[in-house]
Amino acid sequence: MSKLSQHSAVVNATKTWFGERFRDGVDVKDYATKEDKRAIALAVAEGMLSGEVELSAEAKAKYGSSIETLVSKYVVGMVTNWFNKSKELNGGAKYEAKNPGSRAGSSDDQIKQMKLLRKQLETLGNADGVAQVDAAIAVRLAEIGIAKAAETKVTINADILPESIRGLAV
Repeated sequence: MSKLSQHSAVVNATKTWFGERFRDGVDVKDYATKEDKRAIALAVAEGMLSGEVELSAEAKAKYGSSIETLVSKYVVGMVTNWFNKSKELNGGAKYEAKNPGSRAGSSDDQIKQMKLLRKQLETLGNADGVAQVDAAIAVRLAEIGIAKAAETKVTINADILPESIRGLAV
């Protein structure tokens, strides 16, 4: 028996929870309460712990110590994510990130430290320092972007290209 994807589990649990109150084509966030979301998350978490719903070994090790931990620290956020992104639950709307790019560099230690410094300087009212740190963050983000672009370099078979553009292949 294959496991249910997290997306499918959230959609199924939502439709089951609301039953006849579920309104197809209407954003579920318009009528779901916090209690509704928590009940849906609990149903999905129970499926995860029973093995019916996908849950990575890492997530299970980190959050699976109790159903309460799994629900509050993992599944409620996942339910919110699918309420936003699933066309079955959001009234068919295309998902648009509220702050696109806000996580850029979030895995880079240097940027993390610069953001902490920026916050500290902001608290102290040091506008010049904040501006310097912002500039350094922009430079580092550009460096990371270049590094990522180099990592995803593709190999091009220049022999197949028309002769007029073969010289452009790197």
